[in-house]
Amino acid sequence: MFSSFHHFDPEDARAILTDSFGRREGIAIFEAAERSAPGICAVFFVPLLALVLAPGICPFRWSRLLWTYLLPVIPFVLWMDGILSCLRSYSQADMVELIAGLDSESYSWQVGQDGEGILRITYLIGSPEGTDPRVCESESEIVA
Repeated sequence: MFSSFHHFDPEDARAILTDSFGRREGIAIFEAAERSAPGICAVFFVPLLALVLAPGICPFRWSRLLWTYLLPVIPFVLWMDGILSCLRSYSQADMVELIAGLDSESYSWQVGQDGEGILRITYLIGSPEGTDPRVCESESEIVA
């Protein structure tokens, strides 16, 4: 899951993790949203990206220009969605709490954060022991 885990409340998030653990299947969660001052500040640049990129999005639609420039609904919605996503995001500590009690000798969890500055990704990876968490069942699908 990439940038979607924050949409689940803690009960549902734990149920998802428990299901993967119980089935002995791998799961990887990556969240770009972060409940921090730098993370929330970064969201203020998203509407600017919408203003710059809107004319080049294909297929071209006049309505997109209307909702981006004349009535800036699209930049506002992107900004509000980003703020709310940051406020709902799970921290590393939250993720550790979600997996509490879901450890065994045959399943491992990795919780961490990668990246620098405001471009950080918080992750939670669970995998059955003896498997490489970077490789899916199909050898052609790499999850790195």
